[in-house]
Amino acid sequence: MWKILSSTSALAISAVLTITTTSSVRADVFGGGPPDSGYYADNSLHMYCMDLNYFPAWDTPMVDSLNYLQSQTNMTVQKSLTCSNDTDALFVVRNGPELTGIRGSTQCLKMTKIQGICAGSLITLNSDILTDYVSRRKTSCHELGHTVGLTHSWTSDDCMISGASSNVLLNLHHANHINNYYAGK
Repeated sequence: MWKILSSTSALAISAVLTITTTSSVRADVFGGGPPDSGYYADNSLHMYCMDLNYFPAWDTPMVDSLNYLQSQTNMTVQKSLTCSNDTDALFVVRNGPELTGIRGSTQCLKMTKIQGICAGSLITLNSDILTDYVSRRKTSCHELGHTVGLTHSWTSDDCMISGASSNVLLNLHHANHINNYYAGK
């Protein structure tokens, strides 16, 4: 049986349907690990080190990404005297067949006893593809984001977008994920 609605009720229902069906908002997953996101770091102190087997031109984009993470979030970055599986962000630069077509990757080297939390990550950057400051900085920012739990971005205003981009910064949405999760940790 059909009920006839007043024109005001029908207009209100139509407006609600229009709003819900045309919305383009997407929620992203934060932390917990692949395949949906990066793992959470074990705390807000993010120790890093850099493999010495690359040209010095790589230092600046990596350090700039680390400094940006520290200045825009409540993460503290600190250079580690030694590189180990416990280093939160161990940067290495590689080329060759194992990275064909891949700009960079992040791999958890040491899980904590708590599921979804990583105590040390390996960030591999591809020197065959990342040939200038902007591409190195963008990919350093992107892979560093995975080490604190970020997933890929749906918008181009963020270094967490996959692929080539000139955006070397996190957007406010992702910075807020980090700030909210790591507050007091």
